[in-house]
Formats: sequence, C-alpha cells, structure tokens
Amino acid sequence: MSVDWREEAEKLVSFLGDRSHLWLVSHHSPDGDGIGSAVALALTLERRGFAVSISHPGPIPRRFRAVDAFFPSTPVASAAPPHDGLIVIDCNDPVRLGSLRRLVVGSAAPRFVIDHHPAPPEMRAENVVCPSCSSTGQVLYQLFLALGWPLETDVASALSLAILYDTNSLRLVRGDAEPLRIAAELIDRGADWAAVQRELNASRSRGQLELMRRGLDRIRFASEARLAYSWVERDDFVACDCESDDARELVNWTNEIEGVLVGFVLIEEAPGRYKVSMRSNRGVPVDRIADAFGGGGHSNAASARIDGARDEVVAALVDCFHTVLKG
Repeated sequence: MSVDWREEAEKLVSFLGDRSHLWLVSHHSPDGDGIGSAVALALTLERRGFAVSISHPGPIPRRFRAVDAFFPSTPVASAAPPHDGLIVIDCNDPVRLGSLRRLVVGSAAPRFVIDHHPAPPEMRAENVVCPSCSSTGQVLYQLFLALGWPLETDVASALSLAILYDTNSLRLVRGDAEPLRIAAELIDRGADWAAVQRELNASRSRGQLELMRRGLDRIRFASEARLAYSWVERDDFVACDCESDDARELVNWTNEIEGVLVGFVLIEEAPGRYKVSMRSNRGVPVDRIADAFGGGGHSNAASARIDGARDEVVAALVDCFHTVLKG
C-alpha cells in the first residue's frame, strides 16, 4: 500500500501550528532508532525556530552517545520540561514509555506520535505511523523529503543510525529496497556512515566480548533444533562491567544458526522478570509470539517482558512457538 507522504507531512505541519516549545520522548531501553530519530527531528525543528528538548526513559547506551551528543537528551526526574506540544517517537504503547509514562500521560499538551509500529487506539489521535517502513528514521526521512526540509550532515548521520539499527545494518529490509535507496541518499547528503557504523558495530569492549561468550556458551535448542535460545543474567552484566544494550546482538546469533527458524534471548532485568528478544528470518512471525505475552514488534523482530522462573518462561515460549508454527 503506497503512502501519500505529502498528506502525512501535512498532519505534522498542522500539529506544529503556532507551538513554540516541543518535548520529544521515546521508549524505555533507548535504542538506535529512537535516539537517532529524536535527534534528527530535534535538530530540524530547532533550526525552524522551535525550542526543543528530548527525554528518554533510561540511560543512553555507549554506542549511541556520539549521535545523542548532536542534541543531548535531558534526564527527567519529577517534572517535564516546559512544552506546549509533545511528540512521541518510535513508541506505540504508553507502557513502553517506562519512567516517563506518568509525565507523558499527565501532560495537558497536545500529543503527536511518529512511529513505524501499528498504533493501538490510545495512541491514534494524532500521528504519522507507517508499519511498512523499516524504522522510524525512514518515516522521518520521508516526512522531511515531502516538506522540503534540508537534510544537513548531522541530521543525515542521525537518520543513518536510526535506519542502520532497526535494519540490523541493512540486513533486514523485508524485501523492500527503499531503505537501501535512502541510505545512499543520506551518504550523498554527508552522513558520516563509517563513523556511525563503527560506533554501532565495531566498538566492542572486552567486557562485551566476555558477555557474548557466556551467552553463546548457553545456547540451547528446542523443537527439533528449529528454535534456539540463550539467556543473560544480571550477575553477568556486573561481572563483565556491561550494560543491557551490550547483550542485544546475542539474539541475532541464535537466529543465524543453520536450520533455526526462530531465536530468542532472555535478559534478566530483575529477579523473576525477563526481557525476551525474538528474531526470525525464515517466515515465522515472531510478533505473534510477542503479542501472546503482551509485547509486540514486527514479523521478524519482536520483544516482550515476561515474569516467571527462567525454565518456565522458556517452556511457555516454546509452546507458543509451536502454536504459531501450526498457524
């Protein structure tokens, strides 16, 4: 289904109207798409005369700090920054706002959502949402293009991070070449592609390598080796001097094993609580698995938070995998 980007862009223009102070927020566990998209939009809006602030409900992982520094986000404690407009980026569910949820839901300012995840009813009032886009960065690129807003070098680099992160460095493009065309255009516009790639994929600490070794050692198989999984415990992060983002690549390893249809990784966030990341590149819709546990995402990449003992969580995921596989 084609998107009329001029029509979508007019929604944003209408929302901006005569507002002067904009607050941009994204989801918990800040990632490359949320951070890169927020920075790109903030830079662009500031240059158009708006006062802008960015908040993320969590610390900025090391590998995203270079782009975050283009327009530093502001930690929020008990009060939101002054704003007469609120833009939610790369987040389709109030629950995913984490520690910012109370402030966002309680804000009297009009709200606008820019995302590439399907929007539930409570997030649909004012939005530009394109589930066929690979990333929120791609949505913003199309909006900027439709509006004729300039893609300056720092904006192009921020959008590059967003797109690279959510496509696993352009490996997950869902049969659509548009992200590749956009990547080429961003490079032509001056994006520091090599630097973004280096920060994203080639700046691993020794501690992260040890964390990955532990995760790889734990890989197990189920369902006649069609499903692979692993886990990382809180003690591992302490021992390896790592943060949660340092374990994110492990799920890709579980999904890249010959014969495996789905890979997932359990990240222990608290005793009896796990964030489960899921990947599939062979046609099994992992968003349906995530949905069953109150999570969400896309057909080839999704996540959920699940409470319970690790073995119980694994058993429940395996059962759900069988259900989805049967159709």
